[in-house]
Amino acid sequence: MKKEINLRKSSYIIYGAGYHARNIYRAFYKKKKIIYFFDIAKFGKKIFNKKILYPQKKIFNNKILFAGLSGKKVKLIIKKFNWQNKNVIVLTKKDIQLSKEKLLAREAKTLGLLKKITRYFNISNFNYFLNFSSLLAYIRKDHFSFYSDVDISLDENDFKIFKKQLLLKKIVNDKFVIIKRKKISLIIGKNDNISFEPPNIDISMFKIKGKKIILFRQNINKTSNIDFKYLQGFKKINYKGMKLSVPQNLNSYLTKIYGKNFKKKPLNWNKTNIKI
Repeated sequence: MKKEINLRKSSYIIYGAGYHARNIYRAFYKKKKIIYFFDIAKFGKKIFNKKILYPQKKIFNNKILFAGLSGKKVKLIIKKFNWQNKNVIVLTKKDIQLSKEKLLAREAKTLGLLKKITRYFNISNFNYFLNFSSLLAYIRKDHFSFYSDVDISLDENDFKIFKKQLLLKKIVNDKFVIIKRKKISLIIGKNDNISFEPPNIDISMFKIKGKKIILFRQNINKTSNIDFKYLQGFKKINYKGMKLSVPQNLNSYLTKIYGKNFKKKPLNWNKTNIKI
């Protein structure tokens, strides 16, 4: 039986201001007094009309809520800021999971945009493939909306063509688009939507260099180098009414990234075998 989390007696601080931190707020804002967020990169801003502060060493009697990080990472953060374990609550995926109704609402919006984008990729004969957690969604027969976003990797030449089409506003409305040098995010809505996280499709560039495939992530300073044998060719699969491209050696690729137990949903967040 799941242990009930008591969030009534103290004030609470959420560590981070990203996807999982925002889901903590959505799950608990009616049950507790959340005073602000801690984030080492986004401090000075606001989310849900709450201040985002740089983590402070003195937290007095407040509790800090964590989600989305491996146990090892949480321990390093606690040590860095000299927090006591009694002031820390580490939440599981179930603690911050959306209700079935909200999950399906997010899924419907995600699929609407994903169908449009992948149809364009297929008609244009673009070299692309579903990646990371989106492959897990397919393998586990999950909703894409159960994960933070949909990950697509797109060949560098096709990426340039696609970016140009977006800039010319020929594919989707520009208010949903964030264009960076090597990553494009298509987002429906705002991050502080209290019902659920806005559907997000991340399209990142990849290129072949010798016997490696370089996957660009988040910004030009973050990459994952994969041996060519794991991504040697792609195949089309049918899923949720879409024809999608995935790695030919799908099981080997996912084992390389997530380990041999990738088909099983973990209760918490684990470290992957490569940088993603």
